[in-house]
Amino acid sequence: MGHLVSFPESKSGKRSILVCIERLSGYPWAWAVPDHTAFTTPQCVKELVSTIGQPGTISCDNGGGFKYNLIQKFCKTMKIKVSYNVPYQPEWMGAVERMNYTIRYALAKACDEDYSEWVLRLPEVIGGIRMRVSSRTGYSMFYLMYGVKSRIPIIWDINTQNNNMEIREMEIKTIPGASTDSMRLGKSATVLPRFEVGSMVMVLNGRILKRTPLAKTAPRYEGPYKVLTVHAHGIYSLESELGALQTCHVSRLVKFVPRVIAPQSEKGESEMQQCI
Repeated sequence: MGHLVSFPESKSGKRSILVCIERLSGYPWAWAVPDHTAFTTPQCVKELVSTIGQPGTISCDNGGGFKYNLIQKFCKTMKIKVSYNVPYQPEWMGAVERMNYTIRYALAKACDEDYSEWVLRLPEVIGGIRMRVSSRTGYSMFYLMYGVKSRIPIIWDINTQNNNMEIREMEIKTIPGASTDSMRLGKSATVLPRFEVGSMVMVLNGRILKRTPLAKTAPRYEGPYKVLTVHAHGIYSLESELGALQTCHVSRLVKFVPRVIAPQSEKGESEMQQCI
């Protein structure tokens, strides 16, 4: 569960979308909300509970809407465990992030540059996502959730679908770039770097991970930070030079290399003063 933000304010005052995904089937829910306050978020969670019952666990980000006493009290009453994600690690909630991308892309096509009433397009977009057949499972999210096929106004011919897939595969094979990329070996790292306690590291700017607009002159890494504790799964507890504490994943860390400035000679200093 997480918020999809940065939408233009609609005529009804909505600015963002609260997205929730059932982990097993991938079935999504989405609510257009005006804010992330202690009143708005619990209302959506209550509506979800009234629809499917009490889930065992809710995984969410560290947004303020999920940490208010009101929602924590409600989850405690309903015996719902709330699991918070590691800060600035959206890839750990990959299903929600992929759904956010799909919803944003579909809304961009449905609104056609007119976002004044994007709230009215949201139910259509979510309905289409629920009813489309997944290439990974071979079933729609609606079918995996409820066990019956959804009724849609368009009836597709199975033979036509198969023919279209064959044509698409032939199309892809004729593209040299796609063929080359499919045969290219992956370059993903198999061994994570390890930093010892007491070593100095730099931390990747969190705004880059969130794809937030960032000035070109802004620093890509922040720090240096001192490693205090090494936890499991590549999690590190860090301390800045000002004493601020932070928890980060190893994928955001690089070794800190200090800049050593060589001392200038007296002759060099006098020449520099003459130039000035």
